Amino acid sequence: ERAKPYGRFSPLPKHPALYRDIALLVDEEVPAAEVYGLVARCGLPYIERVEIFDCYTGPPIPKGKKNLALRLFLRAPERTLTDEEADEVQRELINRLQEAGMTLR
Repeated sequence: ERAKPYGRFSPLPKHPALYRDIALLVDEEVPAAEVYGLVARCGLPYIERVEIFDCYTGPPIPKGKKNLALRLFLRAPERTLTDEEADEVQRELINRLQEAGMTLR
C-alpha cells in the first residue's frame, strides 16, 4: 500500500528574510488573534509571516492593558530587501495599528 503524501512543499527561499519587532499596548480584552488578523488583512507588501512572541500584563503596563510583542518576517521573492524597505513596511503597519486604537511601546 502506498504511503499518503504530505502536504505541498515549497522550495527554500533564495533570498534572506529581514525581521522587525513591534511592541504594542492593547486593551486587555483584545485577543492576540485579533491583532494577528489585523496585520494579515493589511495587505502590506513583503510580510511573509507574523509571530506574536510575548504577551505581558503587570507593572509597568497600565491596568486594563497588555503588551503584545510581534515579530514581522519580511522577504521579497526576487531580491534581498533593503533596510529602508523593511522600515517603510514597519512604519506603515504601525500607522494602521495606531488607527485601530493600539499604542506603540
